[in-house]
This record gives sequence, structure tokens and C-alpha cells, in this order.
Amino acid sequence: MLAVFPITKSWSKKKKSVKPDFDNVAKLYCDALNGLMREDDKQVVDGRCMKVYGQQPGVLGLD
Repeated sequence: MLAVFPITKSWSKKKKSVKPDFDNVAKLYCDALNGLMREDDKQVVDGRCMKVYGQQPGVLGLD
């Protein structure tokens, strides 16, 4: 999954270039899909999550 977050206007250039922490995003979506795509997120054995900042916020599934 690719999670795109809005850029905060008050951030300095240095803060915008810091690599974002993504584990909270991955956990959020694994938990949210419990009962929908699988019985429980403990069934997930592999995955990839990227968190970036950009002009159009949203979440995209990656194949």
C-alpha cells in the first residue's frame, strides 16, 4: 500500500525531507481489514507499506 499524507505548510525543508515512520500506517490498515479481507491480521505473512507526503492525500493498493 502507498499512503500519501498532506504536506504541512509550516514544516521546514529539513523536516519535509525526513523519512516518515510507516509502521503505524501498516498496523492501521491491517486492523481495519480484519473480517473483510481475512479473518484476522495475524494471517498476514508478507506486505509492503510506504508512507510519503504529497499534494493529493490518500491510500493506494499496490499489486
